[in-house]
Amino acid sequence: MALRTHRRTRGGSSSARTPRGEFYQYYRYDLDSGDATLLTDGKSRNTSAVFSNSGDRLVYSSTRRNGKDTDLYVLKPTDRSSDRLLAQLEGSGWQALDWSPDDRTLLVLEFISATRATYAVRCGDRAAHAAHAKGGTEPVFLRRGGRFSRNGKGCMSRRTATRSFTGSRTWTSRRRSTPLAGHITWGIEDFDLSRDGKWLAFVTNEDGVSVLHVLETATGQERPVPKFPVGVIGGLQWHANGTELGVTFESVRTPADAYSYNVTTGAVERWTYSETGGLNTATFPEPELVRWKSFDGRTISGFLYVRPRASPASARSP
Repeated sequence: MALRTHRRTRGGSSSARTPRGEFYQYYRYDLDSGDATLLTDGKSRNTSAVFSNSGDRLVYSSTRRNGKDTDLYVLKPTDRSSDRLLAQLEGSGWQALDWSPDDRTLLVLEFISATRATYAVRCGDRAAHAAHAKGGTEPVFLRRGGRFSRNGKGCMSRRTATRSFTGSRTWTSRRRSTPLAGHITWGIEDFDLSRDGKWLAFVTNEDGVSVLHVLETATGQERPVPKFPVGVIGGLQWHANGTELGVTFESVRTPADAYSYNVTTGAVERWTYSETGGLNTATFPEPELVRWKSFDGRTISGFLYVRPRASPASARSP
């Protein structure tokens, strides 16, 4: 069984007309028979589905009730009739992020604006407490991403303050936070926690270059990671075995491709080779990171692409 998303249009799935408000629907796809079964209502916007750890339920956001607020619904993919409203909410920015290890509690994000967001923990049909309160003296953006700790007593998130870079933090059930990567001064763009809670992988944006980090949560020590070429790293996801990390990497010479990193052996393996349309990407110049001082003394960085020198033969006119 697999879950897939489809966007419906005014004329149905085969219509070429303008999409009607991105009315995404969820389907169950049977791998044996090839049958697809509609799980959602077919007319509202349904997004951000997250499977429980046991795999028997999924929670998702939907505008089904009134067309604007994103309430939370839960269903068993094997039984469409099990679909029910889990939490009626106000606002369009609600989405579930993660289930607790025992599948009894949900980590939920309410996105308010680019500088304000809150996390809330919901248990069953009632709100247990808000892990991050609204307001405060400094606007804070709690980035779209959060995971429960393996003991279920806290959660991990990325936090951005207006005067600092993004950092990875652990938020406990007592609403106290502890920085996990306090030694990192760069912004953290993506992260994922292994299922056993032993490893935390995250990507920093260092002057526009993605750098992969793997940290042992028990000690706070980083694991040596092979250095990727200058490019963009994302899509972090740990394998169930807790030793292999899946990543997506793209650069000036390669489209986005899937790689895996083995935290035990240190090996990096490339899984896909995307098409380049017949272009000889080996001739593309590699970007050079350069820095300079602005008029106010600040350091600015950028990438310099130096055109390769033409050979004498190719420089001659035909």
